[in-house]
Amino acid sequence: MTSSIRHLTLRQARDLLARSLVPPPLSDGIGLELEFLTFPTDDWSRRPTLADIDDLIDRCCGLLPDGVRLTREPGGQLEVVTAPLGDARNACAAAALALREVVRLSRESEIRLVALGVDPARPPLRILDEPRYRAMELHFRSIGGDGLQMMCNTAALQVNLGAGDEQTLLLRWRTTNALAPFLSAVFANSPFPPRPAQSNSRGDSGRLLSHRAAVWSAVEPSRCKPVPVGSSPVDDWIDYVLDADVMLIRRGPSEYVPLTCPFPFRQWLEEGHELGWPDEEDLAYHTTTLFPPVRPRGWLELRALDTLPTPVWHVAVAVCSALLAEEAVMAEVLRWCGALGDAHDIPPAGLSSPESRAVAEALFRIASEGLYTQGATEAAGMVDYWRVRWVARGLTPADELLECGDDFTRALQAREETGETLVEGLVGSGQPRSGSR
Repeated sequence: MTSSIRHLTLRQARDLLARSLVPPPLSDGIGLELEFLTFPTDDWSRRPTLADIDDLIDRCCGLLPDGVRLTREPGGQLEVVTAPLGDARNACAAAALALREVVRLSRESEIRLVALGVDPARPPLRILDEPRYRAMELHFRSIGGDGLQMMCNTAALQVNLGAGDEQTLLLRWRTTNALAPFLSAVFANSPFPPRPAQSNSRGDSGRLLSHRAAVWSAVEPSRCKPVPVGSSPVDDWIDYVLDADVMLIRRGPSEYVPLTCPFPFRQWLEEGHELGWPDEEDLAYHTTTLFPPVRPRGWLELRALDTLPTPVWHVAVAVCSALLAEEAVMAEVLRWCGALGDAHDIPPAGLSSPESRAVAEALFRIASEGLYTQGATEAAGMVDYWRVRWVARGLTPADELLECGDDFTRALQAREETGETLVEGLVGSGQPRSGSR
């Protein structure tokens, strides 16, 4: 918490940030965070109450696999979170078992879980009333943009990857940042535009297949832009943290003061603020308000993907794990990603250009080869199926939804009806059955 005396020098802050990137014990492996929009089963225009969401979480307690928990987000999104579980197969198995129970109980609770990157039905509304989120909303309202949409109306698939040793971390850091826009493009799953606050208009969608990516990129550059990648992930992150604007200042356990003017943390360290000087807790808390597509925390958080339906998120996790597993593979991935230079403008438009499609298809081939080498034949088959039936044709999950036009409810219902067929096609012989793509 802040105080009237100076606690930290710039050098001390840099040392603290460097130590925060040291991998914690048992952090190796892969962890997942699958986020879902929630709706009452009988009404797309309302949100479940916070009591409804909390009751569902309570009912799931004791039924989830070890290492899996449920959390909720400001707009009522529900998230399935796994601890690092050794490898992608174990992480996916644990998340799938948990999700099966959550879906079953959510139906009994008359709550619909929706795997869609952006909410196209409701204007943003915060139902989670905590000091942090009240201050966040006030901060975002003061600067304009899409901050409230990001908080309340988006859902993502997050893949958490072990950092490895110093040499592996450097290569994995570069590779993960290079991959992020391609993976966001391949697995785009939010083609319907969000409802703006205080409006009944859905606006003009243009050619955006990931409105979630567009929302996040428009929130606040110092907070959500990619971390510039240099010669050291530690130095890259430290400079990013210090140059990012402070969102709020905590004056007590329940008093969070939002800042409404640009105020980099570096400036707070050097000049203080009328509310006080920052301490170690303030620095650590500041890092939790930063949301780049790849965030280092002793492990690497890949935060660039729209949330995905079953079984597509299995494919995404398999691709991520395979492309970031070995140094030789990561070096090859970087060569392919470098063919398009700065690719951070790719995600919202999907695989619309032949160049991006060719790179994505090559990355899928690399991933499937790596999975076969590891003996993960089922995952490799899923990746091969997705490459042939989707990537090679420039298609994404968003394109599937748009086959039903602008009616997102019809599109989601069609996806639910064909979901089991798609599962069989992905894990079977690679030949889709009637009704799948």
